[in-house]
Amino acid sequence: MKRSNSSSEEQDFPQKKANYNKVKEGKNIEEDMRHKEEMIQKLSEKAYGNYNAYYTARRLPKAKCNIDPRIDLLDSALFKDKCVLDIGCNSGNITVALAKKKQPKHIHGVDIDESLIKKAENNIRLVYSLSNPQEEDFEEPFNLTLTSHYFPLSMTHMFGFLPMNAPPDFRSTTFPYNVSFKAVDWTKEQVEKEKYDTILARAKHVDPSLDADEDLQFRPEHYKDYLLNEVGFKSFTDLGIPSNEDKGFSRPVILYTK
Repeated sequence: MKRSNSSSEEQDFPQKKANYNKVKEGKNIEEDMRHKEEMIQKLSEKAYGNYNAYYTARRLPKAKCNIDPRIDLLDSALFKDKCVLDIGCNSGNITVALAKKKQPKHIHGVDIDESLIKKAENNIRLVYSLSNPQEEDFEEPFNLTLTSHYFPLSMTHMFGFLPMNAPPDFRSTTFPYNVSFKAVDWTKEQVEKEKYDTILARAKHVDPSLDADEDLQFRPEHYKDYLLNEVGFKSFTDLGIPSNEDKGFSRPVILYTK
C-alpha cells in the first residue's frame, strides 16, 4: 500500500507542480497589474508637469524674510488698480502676494491642476487670517513663508480660518476680495478682449531630452521674435535676473508691452 501511495503521489506531482506554477503565475500577474496601476496613479498626479513644492524650493534659504525675489523686480504701476491675469499660478503664492502688496483692482490666477488651485484658495484664507487688521503699508516686504505675520500660524490650527463671506454682488479692490483662482485649461478658454491690463506667465521646466530634439522647431530663443512680430507686442524689457542660489531658479524676468 505504501508503494502504491508513493507511486500515486509521484504520478500526481507533475500535475500539482503545474497547478502551483499557474497559481504563482496568477499572483505574479496580479502583482504586476497592481504595480502598473500604482505607477499610472503616480504619473496621473504629475500629468501636467506641475511642481507641488515649487515655491518652497525656489525661496532664498539664507534670506531673513524668504521673499520671492521676482516680486521686487516688478513695478507696482503694472498692478495698482489694474485687472491682472496670472497664467500657471501653481499654488498661488505669487498671486496672493501681488494681491496683497501691489493693490490690483483684481488678480485672477489660473492653473490646469485642480489640486494646486485648492491649495491656492487655502493660501488666501491663511494669509487673510494671519494679517494685521490695521495693516495699511502694503509696500512692506511680504513674507511667503508665513513665519512673521501679525498672528502666529498656530492661531489657524486652534480656531480655523477667518470667515471671508461677502454679500451677493459684493465688489472690493482690497485683499482678500481682489483675488480669485480657477482650475482651467486656459488655452481653451474664451476671453473677453481687453479684459486684462497685465498678464503673468511663468516659464515651465523643459525636459532636456525635448530641448535636444533636432525636430523641435519652436524653441525658447524664438519666443522674443514671435511675440514682437506675430503676437503684436510693441516693446521688450529685460527686468533682470532675481538672485537665487538654487540651480534652475535664476531665470530672467521679461516685460512685453502692447
